[in-house]
Amino acid sequence: MKIYVCICVTVLVTFFIMYYMGMRFGAAKCAGNMADNIVVQQSAVVEASRRVNEQTFNRNVDDIRRILREKYTIAE
Repeated sequence: MKIYVCICVTVLVTFFIMYYMGMRFGAAKCAGNMADNIVVQQSAVVEASRRVNEQTFNRNVDDIRRILREKYTIAE
């Protein structure tokens, strides 16, 4: 009878440890996936801002000031 209790406790402890480790590995994998998604989103934002501002990336400061004055005036 004592051997059956030991085997049962060993099996239950083994299942608990497997469950706990599975949860930890799942949480780590989820955190890794979220980090990858954030990197992809940030690079998409940078690319979009680069496309929007491509006129000002290749010009000098005086031209940028002129463009900003034409687009945004005090009247607006």
